Amino acid sequence: MTPEEIKLFGPLIVNKAFSIATTATHRRCPTCRQWKEYAEYHNDKSREPQIVRICKMCVVEKQHKKTQAKYKKIEKKYGKMTPNSRGTLTETHKRCPKCLEWKTHDQFRKDKSKLMNLSTLCSPCQIGYDLQKRYGIGLEEFTDLLAKQGGGCAICGATKGSKKSDRLFVDHDHKTGKVRGLLCHRCNCMLGYSRDKVSNLRRGIQYLEGASK
Repeated sequence: MTPEEIKLFGPLIVNKAFSIATTATHRRCPTCRQWKEYAEYHNDKSREPQIVRICKMCVVEKQHKKTQAKYKKIEKKYGKMTPNSRGTLTETHKRCPKCLEWKTHDQFRKDKSKLMNLSTLCSPCQIGYDLQKRYGIGLEEFTDLLAKQGGGCAICGATKGSKKSDRLFVDHDHKTGKVRGLLCHRCNCMLGYSRDKVSNLRRGIQYLEGASK
């Protein structure tokens, strides 16, 4: 330290553990080389004195450079970054926060309230989230159940849920919440309109058999 620095910031604290110039009230940041008060450093109770090595401004600058380098790598691979996306959305791809994979825009549902009208989660993750929230099963359990049913509706064997949806619907007991199987839209409605009563379905069968004679 120069005589002027000693006059302004006080004498150095003599401690072998200190690799950075430090006084009782100030520290010289090893990055910007400026003397700054302890208040201009983040706290760190594991150190003595209880502040980090570099000042707050240099920490921010270091993080900014790191973030910019990260964004450049993303843009090189997935295209130009969308403003205000925090490094998760480009003109052609989006990073799903659940599976952490970068996917093309067509693998996300439409959501007008989000950036570029894309849902937060990719379609597979969104389906898994919806299944878990509504029926208590995950996408893997859904897939296993579909395989056990031979890939189609448990009643008629249809492989599509409806004209608008390829995915079959989850049928569950409305009293217990227990999942019973996967059905197409028509078969699911059939059970719903019969109020899940076997007696109503049996009378329906008898009616059809009688009408066909």
